[in-house]
Amino acid sequence: MPTSCSSLIILPVGPGTHLPFLLDTLDTIQRFSLPDHKILLADDSAEGLGETVRAKMPRVDVWVLRAKGEDATRTVTGKFVETIAKIVRHAVENYSFEVMVRMDADALMCNSGADEKAIALFKTNPKVGQLGSYRVRCDGQPRDFTRNAEILKKEIGFQVLPAKRALADSLNQLLKPALANGYEMGENINAPGSITSREACEKLAAHPLFGDASFRATRLGDDHLNSLLLRALGFELGDFATGDLPLGVWLRKIEWSPEELVARGKCIVHSIRGYQSDDEAKVRDRFRMLRPE
Repeated sequence: MPTSCSSLIILPVGPGTHLPFLLDTLDTIQRFSLPDHKILLADDSAEGLGETVRAKMPRVDVWVLRAKGEDATRTVTGKFVETIAKIVRHAVENYSFEVMVRMDADALMCNSGADEKAIALFKTNPKVGQLGSYRVRCDGQPRDFTRNAEILKKEIGFQVLPAKRALADSLNQLLKPALANGYEMGENINAPGSITSREACEKLAAHPLFGDASFRATRLGDDHLNSLLLRALGFELGDFATGDLPLGVWLRKIEWSPEELVARGKCIVHSIRGYQSDDEAKVRDRFRMLRPE
């Protein structure tokens, strides 16, 4: 019988993940998620991180994708698209959740409410399939989809190249219905902090092209492809970052201080690899000092 929870937080862990930082991220999720949340740590590290986490944090569910000693090649494109699809399908089959929250090891939670607000928003707007940092960043800066669009336009023209013809065919199969539904070339929600409805997860998992091997040749990331697929399925994407919404997400490092992010009520932040001259250890220390006892 599937495990019941309001929010399921999925956290894929790849090679080279620093264990103390990972444990810190997991601790914040346990502190700031709804009381009946579940965490699914997908151990793709090939380093046995999952077993160590299981011993230290028994409430965390661990699913091993690559066992210790297997090939530890790291990638955020190509086969990683298949990895994310595998995790989502596993989650849909084994958990009864209302929303799925995507976290990365270089993200953390610093206030409660993200999952609760997402559940309420999806109930009010059932056409929205995923929430996140979308067209405008949390700091009001518009996100630029130009590079994604250029990659997509190039790759849909690969029919003449036998080695990449399958990629072009798959992209074109998704692009036609997505454009009919108002998709803008290259648009996407950033993966870290994104929250997907149960209905959207089920429809993604059921689609034959979700995580298909034909996408191994793409230069697009899993979040780009999944946003395209969601739009092809008829879902809308929604802002969850601007104003007083819960996300404080930047691609490479946070651009507001930990103190400001907490004071503004941001709940999920990324990437905490750095802030100005502070490295990740210092950034995490500053967030830790702000947590209630």
